[in-house]
Amino acid sequence: MRRLVTCLLAPLALVAAAFPSQAAPPRPYLSDVTGDANGVNSQKVSLPLPQTSTAPASVGRADIVSVTLSTLYRGSGRSKRANGLQITMRLAEAPADGVTYEWSTDWRGTCDGLRSTLSGYLLIAREVTTGSATCTSADGSSSNDVLLDVQVDPVARTVTWRTRPTMPRGARVESMTASTSVFVAGVYDEAWAAGAWSYGR
Repeated sequence: MRRLVTCLLAPLALVAAAFPSQAAPPRPYLSDVTGDANGVNSQKVSLPLPQTSTAPASVGRADIVSVTLSTLYRGSGRSKRANGLQITMRLAEAPADGVTYEWSTDWRGTCDGLRSTLSGYLLIAREVTTGSATCTSADGSSSNDVLLDVQVDPVARTVTWRTRPTMPRGARVESMTASTSVFVAGVYDEAWAAGAWSYGR
């Protein structure tokens, strides 16, 4: 399910207020070569992803640099509880109109307690965005809208999704794909990573 959400073109101070700082910045789950968003990689047809820059033949606003996963918490001390997920996509240049930003994570133990996919989507168009975050069971029998909000920060060059707490503590990401598409032209950049990341730990 896709919903209209307001595109918040906020300065860093406002973003910091919306997303409280953590003790140490989390390491990106996924990193990608800067300068490879050239739109001619045929990345959606299972050809190898480019590992080198093709700049200046690259579109910065569609160029993925990294994607970071982090747990949102509420309370403190003994009452501190995991309360959702934050996904931050960093780009080579500020996000802009006419670009779609997408990610998909494969989980063990999310919305159905077994295996599932948590995915997000954002299309920027004239400062109003169409965004979503959806948790889908492995067999496709259930699909839930889990989006809290999406924020775009042109100064930090990021798009950040926040989701409701739909997974149990300890649920684990096993792999992730991120991509960008430019209107009409198609996929411009795509990146993939695998490895364990645990929610709430």
